[in-house]
Amino acid sequence: MANKEKLSAPKLGLGASIRKGMASEREDVDERLNGNATNGSGLQPATVEAAKSSNSFDGRETSDSKVLPRLQIPLSELVSNPFNPREFYSPADIDELAVLLRREGQHVPIVVTRNSRFPGKHVIVDGERRFRAKKSLGETTIDCEVVEALTDQELYIRASSINRNRAEQTVFDDAVAWERVLGESVFESQEALAESLGVAKSTVSKTLHIAKLPKSFLQRMAESEGVGLAHAYNIKLVLDKAGNDAAERVLELVLAGEMSVRRLEEHVKKLDGASTPRTAKKTHYSGNVPFQTFDGREIGALKRYRDGRTELKLSGLSEEQQAIIVDRLEKVVREFVLSEFPRIAEA
Repeated sequence: MANKEKLSAPKLGLGASIRKGMASEREDVDERLNGNATNGSGLQPATVEAAKSSNSFDGRETSDSKVLPRLQIPLSELVSNPFNPREFYSPADIDELAVLLRREGQHVPIVVTRNSRFPGKHVIVDGERRFRAKKSLGETTIDCEVVEALTDQELYIRASSINRNRAEQTVFDDAVAWERVLGESVFESQEALAESLGVAKSTVSKTLHIAKLPKSFLQRMAESEGVGLAHAYNIKLVLDKAGNDAAERVLELVLAGEMSVRRLEEHVKKLDGASTPRTAKKTHYSGNVPFQTFDGREIGALKRYRDGRTELKLSGLSEEQQAIIVDRLEKVVREFVLSEFPRIAEA
């Protein structure tokens, strides 16, 4: 009877046999992963022990780090990297990626981690663009690979290394990110930051200098090909010496390709000559009150001269900020004139 049943069973072709073998192999793998995994991580004990032996986090591929199985995680449980080395994302690029994800699906998972700043959440290490595109589509989950928990410093260095390898990160992203990580004491000094990233200290210093430019300036330069640190550095000098409007005009010329770095440097030298002529005599003042922003950036000063003059100089203000300060100053000066010079005011 057994032989009869064996003879009556349909023969499998080569392709069907291969598919059956692959299905059986997948079942065996699933059983090993689901049945043997413990330690609360979803990994087999051997994998966990291997993961514990490695603490390196130098921007290598995720397969070299402590990676948990690919998961689908709700978007509501994810947070953007607070030290994301990329600051500027083109809305058009995000829309284009969203169309691609809708049409073809998500082939590559994003990389997420745990961080003490966000208990109960996963922080994005790699995949902010895919995260934004998924949100724009109204989707609720995203495929993720979870790596070991990272400190603030590891979180920045890992994400920065990934972006640099793809040439997606610009000096303008660096300007904002480096100012943030130093302000948050993620790195104790500019020197420590330069050493961790393997860049020159002078590069860090110049990049932090352009971080003081208006964010709209940085974003426009980040979106323009051929505009780099040297352009931005000289535009910042123009802003410091001639104000926001002059810097805006120069920026327009740079973005239009009508002003090279050399021409920019010559322009800055002319501003130096105009502001401090050799024949000018130095005027001494009897009082000087500097003004700084909360992060230490100098924006001007109020000076009192011995000849009776009072001078206020501010730079780097937007038109809205200028309107606010002028309105308030006008009220203060008018009240002062009415109280100290009543006859002149009545006339």
